[in-house]
Amino acid sequence: MYAAGPSETWPALVAAERGWRLRNLGLAGEAYLDPLLARTIRDTPADLITLELGINAYIRGGFTARTWGPAVCGFVETVRDGHPDTPVVVLTSLAAPGREQALNSAGMTLVETRTATARAVRVLQRLGDRALHLVDGLTLVPVADAAKVYADGLHPTPEGEYVLADRIGAALGRIPLPRG
Repeated sequence: MYAAGPSETWPALVAAERGWRLRNLGLAGEAYLDPLLARTIRDTPADLITLELGINAYIRGGFTARTWGPAVCGFVETVRDGHPDTPVVVLTSLAAPGREQALNSAGMTLVETRTATARAVRVLQRLGDRALHLVDGLTLVPVADAAKVYADGLHPTPEGEYVLADRIGAALGRIPLPRG
């Protein structure tokens, strides 16, 4: 929203720094784990897939505590149908001051959404998904850092995009990629 341009969003910056080709399916506040989107990712060639999950669905109250985990699992499993060995990185929600403990219309806090996302990923890992990785969004942007990164408590400033690129790029750099 506040990036200086499409090439200066954190995904574009990370891809450029690492020499990766980027296909960003950023949904501008409309990311709700839609099956059609999972099938699109499933059917698109990729060497690494990142999924930043939680904030959009939390803000809009798209899921309850009962439905969020299964939706995450179903989305990831659909992606896996086309990418059985591709590293998939799930980023939980970055910090969003003022929203962390606030109940949304479905009765969940952002903390609960983040916890449920991590729980769903751990379930899939225990079921044998060795190429599924979890990155806790609070390790990337702790609540205490949010004011330095965000323009409005949620969207990064132009400078914040570079901060996110450095932090998320470092986390993604620890993920083993397939050789080829």
